[in-house]
Amino acid sequence: MKVAALVGLLTRYTDTLDASSAPAAASRLRGFVAALGVLESISVSDFASLCSKLHFPKSGGSPLLRELVPAMEGLSKLLKGVAKAELVSDLERLLAIAREQGDIPIDGFASVIRQHVVSASRRQPKRGAAPVNQQLVDDYLNRLEAALGNDAAFRVLFRDLEADKRVTKTEAVELATRFLGPTPPSTSRPKALQRVLQRHQKIVDFKRASESIRSGRSAA
Repeated sequence: MKVAALVGLLTRYTDTLDASSAPAAASRLRGFVAALGVLESISVSDFASLCSKLHFPKSGGSPLLRELVPAMEGLSKLLKGVAKAELVSDLERLLAIAREQGDIPIDGFASVIRQHVVSASRRQPKRGAAPVNQQLVDDYLNRLEAALGNDAAFRVLFRDLEADKRVTKTEAVELATRFLGPTPPSTSRPKALQRVLQRHQKIVDFKRASESIRSGRSAA
């Protein structure tokens, strides 16, 4: 099975975690999914083989890969007997990576995977590919994460993001990938930014629905 299949599954799972008031678990898993996304065209077994060959830093911050284990174990148990055996088996492969490389920071893991892809792509360089302003992306990512779920604050920040001419299509795609999940490089700037808004909107909608249910119960 291709990595892309699990990227889609785990992206939906992170949305569920976000909507279920588990933003920390969702954020950790989203960082892992971002690493998978850059190699989504290869098989899960090839990805696992690659991870066994790369050198990952065992320092440089947290959270760590082992912190993904509880959420991924929960998903695996949920899918057993329901989803295709191949899907569960490949999810277990990713779970094994999280266990075996448990002391590796998730950000460091994702960075090494991206560097591997960049290094491989340099053998066939593409003309006109603009470098990503990582500092700008990091700044917006931190501010968006902090405002997530606060509709007034998030909307103000999102308007600033849309108006920021420094945020080109390249930065918008990178930001969408790291904030929501893998976003194709061909995605336009407006669509990439809408993906950023989508994550926040889902949380706001879930909160409103929950409050409506609670209000209905109180009235009854």
